[in-house]
Amino acid sequence: MCEILSGFNTLNCDSVGGVATWYIGSLRDEATGAANYTYSRTDGSLTAMANVGLKLFYTITVDVEMSDFSVKSIGTRENASSGFEIAGNIKLAGNTATMIQQLEDLSKDRLCLIATLNDGSLEVLGLDNGVKFNFERTSGSKFEEMNGVTLTFAGKEKKNCPKVSSVIAAALLV
Repeated sequence: MCEILSGFNTLNCDSVGGVATWYIGSLRDEATGAANYTYSRTDGSLTAMANVGLKLFYTITVDVEMSDFSVKSIGTRENASSGFEIAGNIKLAGNTATMIQQLEDLSKDRLCLIATLNDGSLEVLGLDNGVKFNFERTSGSKFEEMNGVTLTFAGKEKKNCPKVSSVIAAALLV
């Protein structure tokens, strides 16, 4: 059933935008193809999430106003279809040999992301199908230009991205 059961309440105060921290984990085991985590979902929230074996989430710390994501409902009336499209960007300074290898590995995997928003809430992106990362490295040409990488990611899911508590997210980390 998909009937609207209540309206939307406006917020009492303004809030901040942006992402403060990302947690990133591989969606599936490379050798077996099995899911790297289990979860329970109730409506718009994850009530439980756990790693399978030693498959963990890793932290990506971002600078202020250097990261964002969007979730867009997709589907058409004529096809009676529904879904959600995820897209985002992460800018990271630096250009090391380790980073070059990490970027190559990242671009070959399907990943689940947990975003800690600047308002303090957390959301899980790519929960079932994962997201695909692409990157663009640049050296810049002027001193004040960025020497680093812009990561872009995209994915599609059957359900909207759920909220998750910081306690559940912390248990997934290295």
